[in-house]
Amino acid sequence: MRDELGKHDGSRMRFREKVERFGSRAGWKGYPEETILLTNVCFTDTNEIACDHLWFKYGQWSWELEVGAMFEFDARVDSYVKGYQGRRAEELGMSLLTIDYHLERPSKVAVISKAA
Repeated sequence: MRDELGKHDGSRMRFREKVERFGSRAGWKGYPEETILLTNVCFTDTNEIACDHLWFKYGQWSWELEVGAMFEFDARVDSYVKGYQGRRAEELGMSLLTIDYHLERPSKVAVISKAA
């Protein structure tokens, strides 16, 4: 769980993180979507760890990023329902839902250090 992010739910803040790797996942229609894994996500104003990792969809905001690069961006903290949902999940006993937090709408990306 991302409890530190939950304390700032709904706030737009600046974060610093490192690009761990790029990947992909199956999209809504089954086509692959490129993703980016960010690690050591921390608040820039206090330098405290917000969470250990976050996955994002790769997009225009992240074109300049490389594996190992440190960068900052502004984003809004938001909550979402995590877990399996629906009748089939209930039948399988997998309908345990929890609230988790993530970052959305990244903007103002600034690369601090390039990959070594």
